[in-house]
Amino acid sequence: MSREIKTRENYKDIKVLEKSANGIKRMRQAGMRARETEQQTQEQNKTTPVAYAEDKVAYSAERTVRETAYQVRKSIKTLEREVKSFKKTRQTAKNTVKTTQKAYQAAKTSAKTAERTARVTKNAAKATERATKETAKAIVNVVKATFTATKSLISTIIAGGWVAVFILLIIVLFGAWFAISGGDESEQMEVFSAEVIAYEPLIQQYADRYGMSEYVELIKAVMMQESSGLGTDPMGSSESEYNVKYPRAPNEILEPEYSIYCGVLELKDCLIETGVENPIDIENIRLALRQYNTEVEEYDSLVLRYYIFGKKLTESHI
Repeated sequence: MSREIKTRENYKDIKVLEKSANGIKRMRQAGMRARETEQQTQEQNKTTPVAYAEDKVAYSAERTVRETAYQVRKSIKTLEREVKSFKKTRQTAKNTVKTTQKAYQAAKTSAKTAERTARVTKNAAKATERATKETAKAIVNVVKATFTATKSLISTIIAGGWVAVFILLIIVLFGAWFAISGGDESEQMEVFSAEVIAYEPLIQQYADRYGMSEYVELIKAVMMQESSGLGTDPMGSSESEYNVKYPRAPNEILEPEYSIYCGVLELKDCLIETGVENPIDIENIRLALRQYNTEVEEYDSLVLRYYIFGKKLTESHI
């Protein structure tokens, strides 16, 4: 019995010793690992403040760069908006100036047109007044002629002879017709429009200036055919070589007085080139008129309808 007990105890002691030895070994290993860990931790603790500082500085720098870039982009956008606003304001100012200039030019043109209209109306009124006076004179002449003829008729009847009375009656009727339709002024008032008559003082002015005084009636006849005195180019002289202010195309002249100036000079050249000698040189005047306007057929006949010296001839020709 004692042998078995000793055997069990010895085995138990060996196991305990082995366990103790293993525990001590593990404790040593744990201590070594702890010391290594502590050393590593100390080394890390030694380098961490610098790295932290570097990281913090780098982060701050990066953040500063980002904020600066943002502020720069924001400033650029603000500047772009201000530039666009300035351009828009400048364009608006330019448009306002243009509108103001156009309005001023329109007002100036309207004033000139009103002035020309007033001048033409005034001239037309004067012409109408002259025409009324001439008509009154013609009527007075007819009355006087009729009264004289009546007296002559009575005297002839008293003297006797119905043949003489008949002849005298024919003479009286012819005289009355001539008094009504044969005079220059009365025939003129039947032919020319009031607008052409209103331009007569201006026509006379340029005709006197350029040696065309004896062709005033012809100039008026040309104006009557070209425009009846209407529009801004009454002489139809826009295509004349004397027109240096406006395009040389039909009805481009915008000043009636300038149109008369160009028309008088152009007609003068035509009369000289065709050898017109005087206001009754109808055949050469026809050639001059054809040269004045080469685009209208039988232009000469159309103008001569209004010309005092060519009217009868033209009417018989037509």
